[in-house]
Amino acid sequence: MLNTITRRHFSLQKTIITGGFSNFHHHHQQQQLRNYSHYNPIPDITYKSVEPEQDVAGSSSGNHHHHKYIDSKKVPLIVLHGLFGSYLNFSTFARQYSQKHHTKVYLLNLRNHSEKQNHSAVMNFAVMASDLAHFVNKHHIEEFDLFGFSLGGKTSMAACLGNDFKNHVANRVRKLVVGDISPLPLRDSEWDIPTVMNGLVLLDKQLDSMTTRSQADEFLKNHVPSPEVRSFLLSNLKKKDSSSSRSGIYDWKFNLSALASNLHEIADFPYKTDSVIQELKQLGRENITQLPWTPFEKPTLFMKGELSPLINSKSERTLNTMKTFFPNYELFQFDGCTHWIHAERYPLFFSKMEEFLNASNKE
Repeated sequence: MLNTITRRHFSLQKTIITGGFSNFHHHHQQQQLRNYSHYNPIPDITYKSVEPEQDVAGSSSGNHHHHKYIDSKKVPLIVLHGLFGSYLNFSTFARQYSQKHHTKVYLLNLRNHSEKQNHSAVMNFAVMASDLAHFVNKHHIEEFDLFGFSLGGKTSMAACLGNDFKNHVANRVRKLVVGDISPLPLRDSEWDIPTVMNGLVLLDKQLDSMTTRSQADEFLKNHVPSPEVRSFLLSNLKKKDSSSSRSGIYDWKFNLSALASNLHEIADFPYKTDSVIQELKQLGRENITQLPWTPFEKPTLFMKGELSPLINSKSERTLNTMKTFFPNYELFQFDGCTHWIHAERYPLFFSKMEEFLNASNKE
């Protein structure tokens, strides 16, 4: 699995940029609010719902049947996976959490991951937030907890901050958990996903000539040395189906062209504090995306891997940004852990999730 994935391939280099608290109030008065449907969300994003099952004794024959018992006082949990992943990454957690806490867990696939119906040429955090808003509206989910890991964490934060999604996400989320990612834009020099993506694009050009997965793995070695990371990436290979236009045996589950062409959007974050905007301007950035936002004031937990630089807890810039966006946040560090907190420290990850989500709110 992913428990030995190195941080080399999915990490950021540390930067030390300081900045103070921002005056954010004017940001969300400059634009007229739009309904989330303006963003053209994916109509039927693929998902899996997990419910608790309880064996109930049947007749005298000793047969058992399953009875789904959901505690009406518990809100459901929605889980969003990370880049290059799928909802399968959290299926074990979903089963165990649902069973123990008698609540429904929804595992969503993110835009341009897994099935073709999730694919779109357009990809940024605003449209991904609209996918979530559309999902909860379509399924009449009036209150829920939200957990997003990495790319899913950025999507979750965007959906909770964006004014365009406020009625459908922020107003309905009870508690938010963010897995090892911060609400900050990244520069190309600060992460090495572009190197991984370059390897996948080069592999894609050779894919039609390949007849085995081991050939794909051997090719990718030159670009992604870690066998664990390669295994994770190549879990997105599938035997092509009748809808595929490829001439070879294999096709991708994810939409590689959309992920590659929108990598700059994945690096960005559409909501920015004043200090971050000034920082980007000083770096010569033009066309800075800034959408209207409001702080998310409900309980928020950031989970950080100690060895992962994706949340730089030693940086005032990072902490100030988190505090500005999420005034009621707390930060928990997984000691000795890289980015993959749920794989490397699963028992601790599970216990922190249930402790935070099931604790009574402190007044």
